[in-house]
Amino acid sequence: MKSLSDLNKTISKWAETETVKMQNRLFTGIKADTPIDTGKAKAGWTNENIKRLGDTGRINNDVDYIGWLEFGTDKMQPFGMVRKNIKQVVGK
Repeated sequence: MKSLSDLNKTISKWAETETVKMQNRLFTGIKADTPIDTGKAKAGWTNENIKRLGDTGRINNDVDYIGWLEFGTDKMQPFGMVRKNIKQVVGK
């Protein structure tokens, strides 16, 4: 029988793995749904996964107009690629 410490390590490792998988699915979906005109917005996505449980992962895009693509403008419909993929991955 494994000790409680071994069980906790196993659960933590599983949670880390599942968190990274979820973040990677989110990143892949967001990038795939980013519209392409010049390709700059799609190429601008970066993904920094957690290193251990308790860390914060980060999906980022520093392209100056990425917010307009996500939320739209008075002349452009929103693409909502981030919000859409969060709903798909999280299930809400």
